[in-house]
Amino acid sequence: MHRFTAVTSCAVLDVLGPPYNDDEDRACIYYKEYAYSSFPGDAIVLSGESEEYAWLEERGSEPDDLVVRGAEYKGPKVVDC
Repeated sequence: MHRFTAVTSCAVLDVLGPPYNDDEDRACIYYKEYAYSSFPGDAIVLSGESEEYAWLEERGSEPDDLVVRGAEYKGPKVVDC
């Protein structure tokens, strides 16, 4: 699982290898994020750091605002070790 948060304008290169493929049991799972403080609980969190945590719930589908652009890899040959 990964998340990117930009402080300034940027681009992210996320190399997926092997690529997601439901037929080969490499599914991509998306999550909804909820503020940690939105649910009661007794987990121990350092004072003032609860905004660093979130509850995740698996989504049924990809987010509506998801943008993925594919490109052909033209670098050196990748080999399995």
